[in-house]
Amino acid sequence: MNLLLVNNLYSPNMVGGAERSVQDLAEALVRLGHRVSVACLDRQVSQNNINGVHIHYVSLANVHWPFGEEHNAACKVMFHALDIRNKAMAKEIRQVIDTERPDIVHTNNLSGFSVAVWQQAEEHKIPIVHTLRDMYLLCVRSSMFRHGKSCSDQCFSCQLFSRSKVRATRSVRHVVGISRFILESHLKRGCFPNASSAVIHNGYQSLSVPSEQRTGPLRIGFFGRLTPAKGIQLLVKTFLSSPVCKRASLLIAGEGHRAFVANLREQIAGSSAHLVGYMSPNSFFAEIDVLVVPSLWDEPLGRVVIEANAHGVPAIVSRRGGLPEIVEHGVTGYVFDPEDVGSLRELLEHLIERPTDLSQMREVCRDKSSEYLPERLAGDYASIYARALAADGV
Repeated sequence: MNLLLVNNLYSPNMVGGAERSVQDLAEALVRLGHRVSVACLDRQVSQNNINGVHIHYVSLANVHWPFGEEHNAACKVMFHALDIRNKAMAKEIRQVIDTERPDIVHTNNLSGFSVAVWQQAEEHKIPIVHTLRDMYLLCVRSSMFRHGKSCSDQCFSCQLFSRSKVRATRSVRHVVGISRFILESHLKRGCFPNASSAVIHNGYQSLSVPSEQRTGPLRIGFFGRLTPAKGIQLLVKTFLSSPVCKRASLLIAGEGHRAFVANLREQIAGSSAHLVGYMSPNSFFAEIDVLVVPSLWDEPLGRVVIEANAHGVPAIVSRRGGLPEIVEHGVTGYVFDPEDVGSLRELLEHLIERPTDLSQMREVCRDKSSEYLPERLAGDYASIYARALAADGV
């Protein structure tokens, strides 16, 4: 099959879970024998070939570059208004489609491209498969998270900006959620009325990492973007206020806004918690016994848990979004309620007293990680592409 994947960002240097997952999928599809091209955004037009994937870097036609940069409220409103259905980006994606002539257009994160991609695919009579990796279609922040908590429903501004996007989902032939949570969040709000649906988790290339018998004090880890939504403050507060901090260490790997990171450093100064900035996954997971994912927002999935499993590391996750779907409580990790201030502390104190529980989980986690091998998930997607083509009589 000739496949065109669309994602707003795509680069080997990207550290976001969505970007890495799309790259893993594209390269796995190539290894399965498909011809794969990717359209993504950049500051200027160029092309490249990475591991057999032909990449079209398309220049973003909007008022500012939104990824990783701060802008005032007026600029943000203008960006989102243009991003409802960006006609300039429709022209750009049409050129890519005319060049590649794909059998399937598989869209992922569309912020910057807008749903104009779907219009172009439909005009070319190409079946559309879409993977839900964030809340872009429902929320201007793509997160459904505001004022320190997850939104129970759309606010008025999100309803206003999403109305046209939701109508555009009628063009999609098949929709995939990276979790049951994110799929149902869209379906119950009227998205994708004409599409068949499935859940396919993100993939991760499991490594041949030996499971070591670890001794010594418990080593707790946090790995990810340092933001309030990720719940790092909850973890730090729980760790420092518990006897756990006298009998364990906390390794925090990640980056964030300077003021937020500086405040974290001040909180943990002189304790057994250490903030180290960026670390590679291999180096990080070799240094910890258990990962904590204390998210306050509804994570669409939580790829970091899959990475931890591949390294034989159990995870403690908050009961938010898709996280509980990939952790079997008491078998590959634990699930806690972030609104119950004592639940995380009780789990950490339990592991201090029962370190053998983690030892028993390590091999189970390694076995579990085989479910997320990129080739296996690429095969699932290939079946979906075939069904979409068959429905079109191709």
